[in-house]
Amino acid sequence: MSLTQVVIGIALAILVLKVFDALRTRTVSARDVFVIDGDTIGVRRRFFRPERIRIANIDAPETRGLRSLWEGRRGEDAKKALKDLIWYAETIEIVSSGGRDRFGRTLARVRAISDQGRVDAGEHLVRRGLARRWA
Repeated sequence: MSLTQVVIGIALAILVLKVFDALRTRTVSARDVFVIDGDTIGVRRRFFRPERIRIANIDAPETRGLRSLWEGRRGEDAKKALKDLIWYAETIEIVSSGGRDRFGRTLARVRAISDQGRVDAGEHLVRRGLARRWA
């Protein structure tokens, strides 16, 4: 196999991955998004029930069915930080992994887009110590 064929093969693979990613990505107005808890958002849809989206790359403390007061406070802090991030965004980019969790929520990475740039919601919460990475 020649170097040219290898380079062309790599370029085609990158192109296919970008096209696949574009098909899984959608952008919605931040005003159509609401926060359920620190790792779950809802997206309002015309004529349909809101879609629930589980942020795929994090796990935040719970705000319901609490095991401790500490967990509840941490969960509320994560929820507030996610609300603030969405409040200041113009649009929200949702990159679906194609799967659903055990509660039927769409698993997706969520990015807030504003004139300040693009912020991955999961990474933002992890950096602030309000969530942990989840695989």
